[in-house]
Amino acid sequence: GINAEYGADKLGIVLPSAPAIKNTILRASEWCRILSDIKLEQSKGRYTSLKQLETVLMKGQLIPVNLPELNRLTDKVAAAKSWQDKSSKVFVRKGYTKLLEVLSPRGSLTTENRPLEECLRESTAKEFTEMR
Repeated sequence: GINAEYGADKLGIVLPSAPAIKNTILRASEWCRILSDIKLEQSKGRYTSLKQLETVLMKGQLIPVNLPELNRLTDKVAAAKSWQDKSSKVFVRKGYTKLLEVLSPRGSLTTENRPLEECLRESTAKEFTEMR
C-alpha cells in the first residue's frame, strides 16, 4: 500500500498530528456535551439566551470537523436573529434602545395619566349601566 506520509509529502499536503487530532476530538465531544445540556434544560422549560447560543455556535464553527448539529443550530440562531431584528423594527421606537426594554413591563400602565385599572373599572361600570 501507499504510505500516507509519503503521499502527503509528494502532494504538498500537511496532515494533522495525532495530538492535534486528539485535541479536535476532545473539543468536538465537549461541544456536543454542551449542546446536549442545552437540550436537556429546554426540555425542562428553561431556555438559553440567544447570546449564549451564538457563543456555542461560534465555538462549534471553530472545530475543524463535521458536527451534524452545527447546521441545525446555525439555522435556529439565524431564525431567532431574524425574528429579533424584525420585532425590533416593529416595536422599538425613539427613546428605547433594545427590544427587551419595550417588551418588559414597567410599573403600572396608564391611560391619560390615570392607572389602567381605574380606566378599565370606569369602562366596565359604564358598559354595565348602559346595558340596563
